[in-house]
Amino acid sequence: MLGVAIALVTLVKGFIEFTAQGAQKRVEQFASMRKRFKDDTGFKEICDLLETDHPKLREVPFKDKRDFLGFFEEIALMLNSG
Repeated sequence: MLGVAIALVTLVKGFIEFTAQGAQKRVEQFASMRKRFKDDTGFKEICDLLETDHPKLREVPFKDKRDFLGFFEEIALMLNSG
């Protein structure tokens, strides 16, 4: 009986630690993506052009547009995967 109680307490403690680690990893991932978004000058330029629907948006290289959309696709994948 004592062995079962110890095993149960250990299982609960392990689950709590596992949940806390998952939350910590998500926070670290969020901070990393936020830094990446803010530090990328191409993303800043695209955001500024999008806010005003500036015609210069057509001149932004395809690669920069693809990277910008890919960043948001990564976010969507993270959200949808839980």
